[in-house]
Amino acid sequence: MSRLGAQGVIGVTVVMRSRLIGLLVGTTMLVTACSGAATPAPTAAPTKAPVASQAAAASPTAKPKAADLAIPKPSGDLTIKIGLPSVLAFATLPIAMTVDRINSQGWKASYVEFTSTSLNTQALVQGDVQFAQAQVLDAARALQASTAGSVGWLGENNGGEFVMIAKASLADCKSLDGKRIGYQGAAAPVTVVTKNWLKACGATGQDVIISGGDNRTIAMEKDQLDATIAQMADWLLLDARAPGKFKLLDTGTTYDITGAHYWVNNAWATKNPDLAVAFFAEILKTFAMIQEDHTIVQPAIIKFIPVFTTNNPTVSLVNTYITSAAIKAWPANGGDTTKVANALTFFTGTGDLKAGLAADTLTNTTVRTKALQLVGQAK
Repeated sequence: MSRLGAQGVIGVTVVMRSRLIGLLVGTTMLVTACSGAATPAPTAAPTKAPVASQAAAASPTAKPKAADLAIPKPSGDLTIKIGLPSVLAFATLPIAMTVDRINSQGWKASYVEFTSTSLNTQALVQGDVQFAQAQVLDAARALQASTAGSVGWLGENNGGEFVMIAKASLADCKSLDGKRIGYQGAAAPVTVVTKNWLKACGATGQDVIISGGDNRTIAMEKDQLDATIAQMADWLLLDARAPGKFKLLDTGTTYDITGAHYWVNNAWATKNPDLAVAFFAEILKTFAMIQEDHTIVQPAIIKFIPVFTTNNPTVSLVNTYITSAAIKAWPANGGDTTKVANALTFFTGTGDLKAGLAADTLTNTTVRTKALQLVGQAK
């Protein structure tokens, strides 16, 4: 697997499975005899149930299983690249699952891992990748630094999954004053949010930049950090490896606006509407498949990020991401713009964004609506 630290793009192509389930409808024949009725000839063919009766036997509200959804494959070049803000992680696993499945159907899809969140959205604006998963601040920064309307919002991947991990001896926000705190990047959205949280409680930490939440938790174990921001999955792994040595500090609603979202290059989508719609629909299909059957994540974890198989029950981890009130990962209906609006309001208030951006105007409604229709989630 490759990661990029500049403008170039390196893809990773993978393969998945599909299945079909048939629906059997039984019909019943009712034969009534009465003394005055004519007896049919012995050679008469048996009476068949009318088509209308067969239709009535099936529930009109029954929906096909997510795995059976047939997303029309566009014609022509099926090359797609989607940018990730860091290495493949648990929350971004559905991207690998989607790429794996559709490549087995003739696509040429790949995901690109960037070493900086800003490089990810910069590549999206420039068209080096056609889609990107990014936090709102990164995408909004890219928009304000480029041509208006260059990228569009499509949907949510997950809500705020970040947590503040600290040594067990540290009690709260104030106790982080002067301590070594690990961050993904100096200007990353979650860093900006954390700095505001620290400022509010009067603490100033020593910034230590370490890319990758798994690398930061290893640094915690080696006593190279006193605290760090990491994703929920990284915390669960760390706590399993070193139970009782570390804990989560209460950050309230600090990280609610740090969830990941899907964005598309609008100019590219306008030129390739069928391709744009089909690819996002395939991502939503993966979300629906996971919501229906959590166990399909286990083989994907082993295949793409085996580090998460150590001391970590897969189904329990998936349940945490799906049922957590803060995270609510992988919504089959694509979520809504509420968290986008909240993030824009917050970062405009802190001065990290200029005023003027609105969640509704950022949405690429054409691609989003048509993709939702293909997976049966349109309202």
